[in-house]
Amino acid sequence: MTILIHSHMFPSAFNPVNGTFVYYAARQLVEQGHTVVVISPIPYVPAGVPRKSAWYKYKSVPAYVEQDGIHVYYPRFLSIPKNMLYWLRGDLMYLGARRLIKHLFKKYNFDIIHAHVPLPDGVVAMKISSRYDVPFGVTVHGSNIYVRADASFRNYQKIEKVLRNAGFVGVVSQKLLDIMKRKNLPVDQSKTKVIYNGVNVLPSPPPVDLPNYEPDNFHLVTIAHAIKRKGIYEVLGALSLLKAKLPELHLYYIGDGPELASLKRYAREKEIENRVTFLGRKSNEFCLSVLNQCDAFVLPSWDEAFGVVYIEAMYYSCVTVGSLDEGIAEIIKHGENGFLVPAKDPTALANCIDSIVANIEDLRALRETARETVWPEFSWEMNANRYLEWYRKLADSSEELFR
Repeated sequence: MTILIHSHMFPSAFNPVNGTFVYYAARQLVEQGHTVVVISPIPYVPAGVPRKSAWYKYKSVPAYVEQDGIHVYYPRFLSIPKNMLYWLRGDLMYLGARRLIKHLFKKYNFDIIHAHVPLPDGVVAMKISSRYDVPFGVTVHGSNIYVRADASFRNYQKIEKVLRNAGFVGVVSQKLLDIMKRKNLPVDQSKTKVIYNGVNVLPSPPPVDLPNYEPDNFHLVTIAHAIKRKGIYEVLGALSLLKAKLPELHLYYIGDGPELASLKRYAREKEIENRVTFLGRKSNEFCLSVLNQCDAFVLPSWDEAFGVVYIEAMYYSCVTVGSLDEGIAEIIKHGENGFLVPAKDPTALANCIDSIVANIEDLRALRETARETVWPEFSWEMNANRYLEWYRKLADSSEELFR
């Protein structure tokens, strides 16, 4: 099949760790013999933007790259800063890519269009579908439902329209699907299915030289974007509660974002700055190596649709702690293959970590169960096969669809 993927989250030279789940899904399709073309719009940077500006870095992104057999195009579009008028973002992306889209449809005979997130990518896919008579589907990730749908009524309308018109709707967790229903977004059972993301696998991740690594310490790791709902303040709070009892605890935090400077201040205020190493943004391969080296992964986030990093931690036998009633609670069974704690509760998290440290030698069976839980059920091959069922179904019925 020839597949057009539209995703503004696809990794780029500007942000190589962004949307790696889209890249791995696309790569798996190529490995199975399909032709995959990705359109990943990049904000247009006007002349005169200072070199130190974050926007200036977009200039480093080329118009086209071929990555592991994936044909990736980065057209420019007029982006309104600070997510203002976000409901227009898909329309602006389409305008910026019209010539490219026309060129690609002359070059490729696409069977299907797959968008990641309804807004903005689903809006573009819907417009392309209407113009070129090719069916489209969409994968719903958490931010569109948790954040965008509530930000404005116009956002909600755009998301609703995409969901109604899509030929298939993949949702990354049952939790997210339930929230879509509660928000009265259209959920057509005949075309909507929970399809989990996959786990990236390196057979033997090479060890990395971690600063402040002491073999006798107990090493925690948190990998997340530095925003409040990821629960990183709660991780630091738990570490503070345990600093007297468990002096051997050390946390590695991998990530970047708007709360990073505040998190560092919070660690100083709690007098645990010598117990935390802030590693910044790292590649996925680096993160997998750290998971393979550390004892436990903790991420008590909320409004979390799924979170690939949880299943990556489980695959690499890193004792995994997530939040109750979030998407990962569909995968983690407390005490069987990981642990669940209430979100926004550093005391509960501290008690959980304390118990893990005390019983780490007895958790070998739990670690093995965690690995067996995610592999091969959460492989990218399984993810691709589930989407290919929809692709073929829609491609076979496309004449009827556009009659």
